[in-house]
Amino acid sequence: MENNFYPMRASQDLVQGLIDLCNAFSYSVNKPTYEMTICEIGSYVGESTEIFANRFRSVFAVDPWMDNYDPNDAACHHAPFSEVEKAFDKRMSFYPNVVKVKGKSEDVIPQLQHKFDIIYIDGMHTYEAVRQDIINSYSKVAYALAGHDYSNDWPDVMKAVDELLGKPNFVFKDSSWLKIL
Repeated sequence: MENNFYPMRASQDLVQGLIDLCNAFSYSVNKPTYEMTICEIGSYVGESTEIFANRFRSVFAVDPWMDNYDPNDAACHHAPFSEVEKAFDKRMSFYPNVVKVKGKSEDVIPQLQHKFDIIYIDGMHTYEAVRQDIINSYSKVAYALAGHDYSNDWPDVMKAVDELLGKPNFVFKDSSWLKIL
């Protein structure tokens, strides 16, 4: 059934980009990721969540798992989100260090009573949404903000990141970005 979902990390290069981000983050803060926590905004079927779960002590996965929440993202029209959520739950059933948080990031992040070592932003891709995720995340993070789709294919993502944080310290082959704070 998973073949019906939008392939977020279909190639090894896309997987490696996220692994490189984890390694660069760990090196930059001089602390192993297995001692740290990450909050992921936008989890879909959990491809990136699984990569984080294999590297971080704990992962908070925030997603509304709601049909048509982002009209600009092809993944939102690829499969019903009730099925996407089931696939996420099945994949994460092997990872007791993953905390699923169902809801829109703009509602959830301000309410979380947790400080994360890093927050990875890959929710809605509009300028306004990325900007709001950065603003909401800034006070909830200790070391770094990161995210996905920092590329010319997603100019709104680049604009929000550059305006609020400046250029990222790193951009990886999967278009993930990392900004050490």
